Amino acid sequence: MNVQSPQEVDAIAKEPRQAVETYRHLRMFLIALPVFLLITTAIGGWMLGDFADSISANYDTPLRDILVGVLVAIGACLIVYRGKPVEDLALNVAGFYAMFVAFVPYSLNEVLTGRTILQGQELTDAEAAADELVKVLPVIVISLVVVASVFFGIEWARGLLKRHTMSTSMAHRILFFVTLGLGAGFLILLLVTGLIMRTYAGIHMVAAILMIVGLATAIASHGWDTDAKASTPKIALQYRVIVGFMVVVGLALIWHLTFGLRFENAVAYIEWAAILLFTWYWVAETVRQESLIKTGA
Repeated sequence: MNVQSPQEVDAIAKEPRQAVETYRHLRMFLIALPVFLLITTAIGGWMLGDFADSISANYDTPLRDILVGVLVAIGACLIVYRGKPVEDLALNVAGFYAMFVAFVPYSLNEVLTGRTILQGQELTDAEAAADELVKVLPVIVISLVVVASVFFGIEWARGLLKRHTMSTSMAHRILFFVTLGLGAGFLILLLVTGLIMRTYAGIHMVAAILMIVGLATAIASHGWDTDAKASTPKIALQYRVIVGFMVVVGLALIWHLTFGLRFENAVAYIEWAAILLFTWYWVAETVRQESLIKTGA
């Protein structure tokens, strides 16, 4: 019989505490990063004297590095964070699409043709920046797909995807295969727009929509979860309210894209509302997890 030393016993005892601290830090990052993005895009637009039409449109402004860096960091945190199976699947998907939202510009056509405008003046280096983007964007997209494929393969080899494919919940299994189908469709869209049309226009918008759907699914998985409603009913109610507001935000965006809202920077305000809802969720989830830890649940 193997006898563990006191040091080994102590190390094993620390593992759950280390895991708790790791996820606590991840949740804090997922609160701080969206708030940072919201503040910088709002104040930055005011200081530049020209609010971007949307948060994504800041790719064409000096705030580009902040936009890309924050989105990549959020995407990485969403992928690393592990919750219940449905939540984990939804957050992984959202994190994957966040990378494409970060690296593929919203106003790609304008960037590629050197028509970037700031404060009414055409940037002198716009054409040079467009040429650089044309050369490097395919490399970025291909690298993202390759890394994601390797990640998916490792998850499959380790058997971590069995909890999705072998789940006893039919809704969960359907969600998993729908996710795979949407992912395959997204890859086909990448091939068509990148290799055939020689432009990735439209990829940003599709990735952004799929990312928001993933986030909403993760929140809904808690809002209607039996355990969450039993252990923390008030917070579970908050989740359902957040999902309701996200539906309203989504409908507002669809209405604007179809008919147009009659106020300036409509998309930016809609995106700021989505960021606040996303932040609200992670604050509520942090409070819920802390209460479960205190009660030993």
